Amino acid sequence: MFSDLKTTKHRKDSTVFAICRNPLTDAILPGGEAMGSSCAGDIRRVETILAFDPGTAIVGWAALRAAGDSLLLGGCGALTTPSGLAAAVRLRQIHEGALDLIRQWKPDVVAVERLFFARNQTTAIQVGQASGVILLAAASSGLEVVEYTPPQVKLAVTGEGNADKRQVQYMVARLLGLAAPPRPDDVADAVAIAICHAHSRHLQALTQ
Repeated sequence: MFSDLKTTKHRKDSTVFAICRNPLTDAILPGGEAMGSSCAGDIRRVETILAFDPGTAIVGWAALRAAGDSLLLGGCGALTTPSGLAAAVRLRQIHEGALDLIRQWKPDVVAVERLFFARNQTTAIQVGQASGVILLAAASSGLEVVEYTPPQVKLAVTGEGNADKRQVQYMVARLLGLAAPPRPDDVADAVAIAICHAHSRHLQALTQ
């Protein structure tokens, strides 16, 4: 990693990236190729989803493994950049941090939150720039990229497109069997984006 780019951890260890484990640790087989569902003997291919909640100061990220309706949170955390750096430098660090995560998790798809509405024009521009360098990192790595708006994420996770953050975070923890939602909020949002894509892909598979 880089001297100015920091990664928030959820465990106090020496690893670069946080590992937030689901209690169902036996749900994933060695090598990450298949995951068992709640039905005995039902083994399906695992899709690794790397999701990002873009921002300039904090970029939430989550690595989720999904097989059908079975979900396992592999890891989550936040990339942060110092406020005193030039915007171009911060964007470069976000881009390099995203590439690091792609190399770490080897995802099948990258999911990113799409800016839906922002009262502050400056914030909207900054989020759009951060989103752009993350999309570039994914595209340059040859990965499929999908984007979801906040209402789409809320609908997929809670069943309500206008759910508040507390409702989303509660469902994130419940769906993944976590004792508490990931922190900070940017990380919980990234996990929700990953769950949104997992649910969307599962519904698509059922209707095909």
